[in-house]
Amino acid sequence: MDDTAARLPTALALAGFLLAMFTAWGAESLPGHLAGLVAMPIALLFASWFQPITLHLVLMCVFAGTLPYFASAAVSLVTAVPIHFVLAGLVGERSGTDNTWLYSLTYLGFTVFSLFSSYSVMRERRAREELDRVHQELVAAGQLLAQRRRRSPGGPWRCTRST
Repeated sequence: MDDTAARLPTALALAGFLLAMFTAWGAESLPGHLAGLVAMPIALLFASWFQPITLHLVLMCVFAGTLPYFASAAVSLVTAVPIHFVLAGLVGERSGTDNTWLYSLTYLGFTVFSLFSSYSVMRERRAREELDRVHQELVAAGQLLAQRRRRSPGGPWRCTRST
């Protein structure tokens, strides 16, 4: 397939990648998230099959950055790295260039960086949510103590021992 004829299927595959990305982010249920996450690398593989350029590896950074929002860091890493190498192998085989693996290793660094950046954001978000929950509990406990003080006769400093 010549370069001009490959543009339409590549464009459709990349549009499919965007649709899958929006599906992963916008779905209301776990099956919708999973469908988007599975479709993203499949769309990249199709795009790389029709037009094998290393710039498709940049979109692996987007995929890897999406994973930690839906899976642990270990699962995300074990998922993204093999898919990255399959994609790089496909691009290298279909393009016939020798330097694909050099570019692949560079993009792998970006992919892992994107993955762990997203993981750090998720960890910080969870910590903030936990801090907000503990804060709400402390506020509720303070309100209960204030109500108890108002109800006790003689106020909080009442001495119960008689002399």
